[in-house]
Amino acid sequence: MNRLIPFLLISVFISCNSHQNSISILQVPGKDQYSVIDENGISILASGRYVTPVGDKLRITHDPFGMAVSPDGSKAVTLHNGVFTVIDVASLESVRIPSYDGSIPSPLAKGSFWGLNLPRIPKRYI
Repeated sequence: MNRLIPFLLISVFISCNSHQNSISILQVPGKDQYSVIDENGISILASGRYVTPVGDKLRITHDPFGMAVSPDGSKAVTLHNGVFTVIDVASLESVRIPSYDGSIPSPLAKGSFWGLNLPRIPKRYI
């Protein structure tokens, strides 16, 4: 009987350890990498996620808060802190307001933009 007790204890210990559940930890693929923009490959976001842009690309001022497209689809406007960018959708040419060189002043020099609406405007005003 004395020999049976250690055998039973070892058997119980082994059987308890063999049924442990494994835990999967999901993490973003670039968790140990710095953010990088690669226009011809995979970019790494600050969150560690990978993105591979497709189609046409246009670099604009950092940190856009929002974007609106004109009703006719010809223009898009992106909002930034104290800056907005007007984009010609067909040609992907952009104009930053205010411009870096100061040739286009800010219409709201002491403001920030948080909302955007592009109403229907007759062509004679554009």
